[in-house]
Amino acid sequence: GMRALGRCLAEGRGVPRDLAAARSWYARAAEAGDSEACYKMGEFAEKGIGGEPRSRAQALAFYTKAAGAGSAEAKAALQRLNRTGLFFKHT
Repeated sequence: GMRALGRCLAEGRGVPRDLAAARSWYARAAEAGDSEACYKMGEFAEKGIGGEPRSRAQALAFYTKAAGAGSAEAKAALQRLNRTGLFFKHT
């Protein structure tokens, strides 16, 4: 699916590595409700991956959406961000 294509592009599996295209496919999958893609979009936003500037607000929004859908990785990311003081405490 869309998330799998994003992963292939992000990792260069079978195709040339293209982080901007990976971000685009992850975004499509996230919009379709894929919690793992939401987590990856949070990671891309937090780190400024894929040609877009870092956005802590976007990272928080994507991690929160993914955590709400049950993503343990997203919950851990929110806890890490809370510990580092980059965001207000997540409730």
